[in-house]
Amino acid sequence: MKFRDIFKYSFTTLCLASSHIKTFSQNLPFENFSVERGLSQSQVFAITQDPQKHLWIGTYGGLNRFDGSSFKLFTKKDGLNSNVITALYNSQQGGIWAGTRKGLSYYDGRKFINYPVKGHFSDYDFFSLVEDDRATIYALDRKGSFFRVKNKVLEKISVSEDSRSPVTCLYKDRGGQLWVYVYGKGFYTYKKDEWQQQNAFDLHSSNETIRYMCESNGGFYAISNKKNVYKIYQDRVAYVSNIQSEYIFSVEVASNGDIWMGTGQGIKIFDGINFTLKKEITSSNGIGENFIIDIFKDADDNIWLGSDGQGLFRYSYGEFLQFNQSHGLFGNIVMGITEDKSGNLLIGTREGGLQKFNGSENNFSKIDYSSLSRFGINCMGTDSNKNLYISTMDSRCLIKKGAAFQEISLLKKYRPGIFSFTPYKTGVIANTTIGAFIVDGHKVEQVADLRLMVTGSLVWGKNVIFGTSKGVYIMGADKKIKTTGIPMLSELEVNTLTKYKDYVIIGSNDGVFFWNTSNQSLHVCNIENGLSDNNIFAVLCDGQGKIWIGTTSGLHQILLKPNGDFEVKRFARSDGYESSETNLNAIYEDANGHIWVGTTKGVFVYSRQAGNNKMYRPYVVIQSVEMSNVRHDSLSKKEFTLWNHLPSAPQIKYANNSISFKVKGVYLKDPHLVKYSYRLAGYETAFTKPAAQSFLSYKNLEPGKYVLQVKAYIPNGIASENTAEYPFTITTPFYKSIWFKILAISMLIMSGITINYVFVKIRIRDRKESEALRAREQERLRQQTAEDFHDELGNKLTRITILTDVLQSKLNPEDLANNHLVSQIKANALALYTGTKEIVWSLSKENANLLEVVQTLRKIGNELFNDTSIEFRIFGIEHVDEGVQLPPGYNRNIIMIFKELFNNSLRHSACDAITIEIRPIIDRVIIFHYSDNGKGFDEANVTKGNGLSNIERRVQRINGSFSLRSIQNSGTACLLKIHL
Repeated sequence: MKFRDIFKYSFTTLCLASSHIKTFSQNLPFENFSVERGLSQSQVFAITQDPQKHLWIGTYGGLNRFDGSSFKLFTKKDGLNSNVITALYNSQQGGIWAGTRKGLSYYDGRKFINYPVKGHFSDYDFFSLVEDDRATIYALDRKGSFFRVKNKVLEKISVSEDSRSPVTCLYKDRGGQLWVYVYGKGFYTYKKDEWQQQNAFDLHSSNETIRYMCESNGGFYAISNKKNVYKIYQDRVAYVSNIQSEYIFSVEVASNGDIWMGTGQGIKIFDGINFTLKKEITSSNGIGENFIIDIFKDADDNIWLGSDGQGLFRYSYGEFLQFNQSHGLFGNIVMGITEDKSGNLLIGTREGGLQKFNGSENNFSKIDYSSLSRFGINCMGTDSNKNLYISTMDSRCLIKKGAAFQEISLLKKYRPGIFSFTPYKTGVIANTTIGAFIVDGHKVEQVADLRLMVTGSLVWGKNVIFGTSKGVYIMGADKKIKTTGIPMLSELEVNTLTKYKDYVIIGSNDGVFFWNTSNQSLHVCNIENGLSDNNIFAVLCDGQGKIWIGTTSGLHQILLKPNGDFEVKRFARSDGYESSETNLNAIYEDANGHIWVGTTKGVFVYSRQAGNNKMYRPYVVIQSVEMSNVRHDSLSKKEFTLWNHLPSAPQIKYANNSISFKVKGVYLKDPHLVKYSYRLAGYETAFTKPAAQSFLSYKNLEPGKYVLQVKAYIPNGIASENTAEYPFTITTPFYKSIWFKILAISMLIMSGITINYVFVKIRIRDRKESEALRAREQERLRQQTAEDFHDELGNKLTRITILTDVLQSKLNPEDLANNHLVSQIKANALALYTGTKEIVWSLSKENANLLEVVQTLRKIGNELFNDTSIEFRIFGIEHVDEGVQLPPGYNRNIIMIFKELFNNSLRHSACDAITIEIRPIIDRVIIFHYSDNGKGFDEANVTKGNGLSNIERRVQRINGSFSLRSIQNSGTACLLKIHL
């Protein structure tokens, strides 16, 4: 920059600028953070902020990190080279540089690295630290020594050729340019790795040097040790003014361009365009008359003040201004607020009576009514014509007619206490300790049948709704009193009433009730929805439809959502509102849309234009982690995360695992507004609904990899600028590993196979034993049956044969018919005897041998065909082993099958040869081949008879198969297979 000649303002110009100064007497919303709130020491020398939005505060007693709610202290025991911190700077790498009495200390998020002063061992008083575009740190001592960090030490350097000339100012502008001021030499800027001198200009006084710089509205301001202010704009330098203050310690530019200057008596605020004084902040309107050593504007445009003895202050551009006795208000207990016919804002206090607010002067003037009462105001109100009604502390009811007050007597012998006035027709309703009175001029009528403490009333169409100490009542057009018929409203202690859309809003000692008179529905907002307490003393629905709720401990805005839920905003110190008791019905919206709230600490005024309406995002961090099965003391420093020192990606054993987290949304304006939404990736699929809970824990998680994800939210759904994440792993125990599962499954399968094998073997053994037992029992029964059958039937058949012989011997040989009949009886008896012998034979166990069956077939065939022309032959008996046993019943069925075949061949085939061939037994399969050489038959034209059907049934019984083939005139052949 090439400076032209300085343009000095004349005293006339200075005086004209000074004439525009307006001193406001209301309180600004400063919040103090002192030792009582956790700050390590009350002398704050330096302030800066890290990328996580933590505030760092340098004090005489160590370095403090502030998250909006609590302080964390770093001292020499943590690695600092001194506990006296006089300068702070947040580097490009995110670390914190601290200027101390012993040099510089750098905190990288894990440890401190100290940089001693090369060749020097005396104490230093650094007050400015900056960094160039190559991350080189420069430091300035109050004695004028200028240093640079090089090779891990602080080395003293010179800017000008004259090394004896001290450097008195070090500044880094918004474009990253470094500036220094050298006493007697002027400004230097750092360009192309060297300090280049700018054109010199004359300062206003001798022995003067520049101490501080700032920039606002496109130009620079330089403040000298003589408190002179110079404006540097483009290539011009102009003297502006002299600051009337003994000391200047710090300078900062607010977000609106105003220049804040820390002095020995508080704060001076100057307009950033013409440098006119806008406001002085001292003990009377915000902070004490103290040295303000440092001023810092954070990333969210909050202004922080470091004081010498009172700790730390925060200013957040709150929407509220405060008036109390120290600002000209007559009294602090504000009982009523309203406007008169002329648009004057009137305020009534318990101590100071009635007063008018003079907006142009920001002061108050008393209105006298002492001829009627010397007591303060208890409540106030107006009728529809803006006539003023007041009730004094001695229970007098006064009406202001023109400039004079007149007293109205509600009762002749008694003055009831009045809680409030409600406009009604051309007058008001006075709500009192003994009921309601309709007042119209001096005409007074008490509402009949309402002998209760009436705290408020509301005109609702042609009706009037009364809030009392024993519920809500309705007065109709006929002035008759009735209840609402709603149980919840019948015993409610009501304090105030107002209208909102289709709802009657009832402020009570149990919260706020929204009563829809159309459908008789109720919605209740209380402490569970976010109110500070349930004692509702003031309710207002403003011109924008917002609902204001004043309680015994705070002020709120609430929104009734369509689903019946409530959204509650509680005003805090950062908004300019100090928690205090709201007085009954002491809330009012003036003609300009300002909301006035009467409290026990004065009156607070809400202006939508007063605050900084920008919305800033919090930054969320995970502050601490506690987990089972992981010892922190066993981990090295590198196994912890930076800044918050959490175990990095820990491995947690599965058995009885648990992990808990504490999170923090760093929102320095008002940390109470922050809510949190969580998701444990790997366990949960969606983020939780935002809630105020900042601590959460998980237990007995399954093995796997997890990542905790956290978002922070402030009202209106504004999310944090980051999502905090913390990964961890629940290790898999050996009994949950894949190889163990495979082994276990294999063992289970093998065990199952073994158990099944053993079970099958046992079942087979049991079945065999059961079959053997059953076979033995059957055999015993067969044997017994055979013996009994043989003995009984054999004896009877023998006797029949003998008797037929006796009978035949007695018959006349000539009687052929009778002799033939007796012969047939004998023959049949013999045949029956023979058949019986075969049955008995088949039942015998000894005859279940295959060889025995074959020999029996040969015997039967020989006997059957012996007296015929048929030649019977059987082959293959040699293939039959004596050890081949047949299952029970097989022998009988085999014999009967072949008997049926013998009978068919004998009766129908006209054969002269029958052959049975027994083939060798293979795989326990017996094959019999039967054939004759008879005339055969045509299989297609022959109907199956009973004989063949019987054969097929018997074959099925012995687990066999049977096939028959016959060719006409070529004989018949059969094949019988039996599976043993």
